[in-house]
Formats: sequence, C-alpha cells, structure tokens
Amino acid sequence: VRSLKDPTTTRFLTMAGSADGQGLMHVWPVMVDRNMYDAVMTTGAIAIDMHVFHAMGFHYYHGSPNVDNEEMGDLEVNRMYDANMDERELVLVDETIAEFLDGLQPAIYSPWQIMWELGKWLSEHPTVAKRRTLPQACYENGVPFFCLGLTDSSFGMGSTYHQLRRVL
Repeated sequence: VRSLKDPTTTRFLTMAGSADGQGLMHVWPVMVDRNMYDAVMTTGAIAIDMHVFHAMGFHYYHGSPNVDNEEMGDLEVNRMYDANMDERELVLVDETIAEFLDGLQPAIYSPWQIMWELGKWLSEHPTVAKRRTLPQACYENGVPFFCLGLTDSSFGMGSTYHQLRRVL
C-alpha cells in the first residue's frame, strides 16, 4: 500500500500462468485504470491467448492440469494449464491477430510497441473487442505493456498467417 502512495516508486504488474483462468480477468484493467501500475509485463499466453480471446467474447473454462493432452486434442479443446478453450475459437484469435497485423504500417516493431498498437486497435474496434481487456486499459491509460514470449501464443500463428499472405 505504501508503494501506491510513494511517487518515487515504479510499480510493475507482472503475471505468468493462468491467473486469468482463476477469475481475475476483470481485475487487471481496473487496477490499471486506477493508476496502480506504471507498467505491465506478462507472457504471450496471457496477453493474447487469454485477453484477446476474452475480448472477442469467447469463454474459457476451469479444468484440470492433469488431463490427457491427446484426448483434449481429439475433443478440440486447447488447454493452458487448467484453463480450457475451444480450439476453433482460438483459431479465430489467430486470424484476428493476422488481421490486426495486416493493418499496421510495415516497420520493425518491438514487443511493447506491438502491445501498444494492439491495445489501440482493440480500443478502436468494438466489433472485435466485445469486452475490455488489459491491452486496452494499458493503451487507454498510457501504461507500457511488455510481453515476454509474444510468439509463444496465438500471436505466433497470427503473425505467420500475416507473413504468408504478404508473400503469396
């Protein structure tokens, strides 16, 4: 609590794993809105597979990390530790990321610049972003969003679709 009152403290929100799958998805944007953090750092799985998936109106379900991955694959269920998602919906996230990238000006972008542009894009596309998410809150509040392992998520597939469309 003292750090929230101390103007000399830089506050980071850092996340890895499936915290969002535990029902905390709506907490992070509110905390950013209330100026509780100066920067955010997450994995690609949280930034894209959880938040963009959620923004698009899809749902994930609490499951068990102790399941047979081949059986889950046969059922077209994608599992991120104990969060289960419909694989077909996750493919739509891949395609949406490709669409987002198609709209960017050709340039070299760092992961934090990609997250800034993604937050902006989600804020400006209410047909895509049916729910407000962390990338949007960071963009709207001017909070840098750093994403480690960005391509270890649907961003990796979406960026591949984007590149293939450019060369074919």
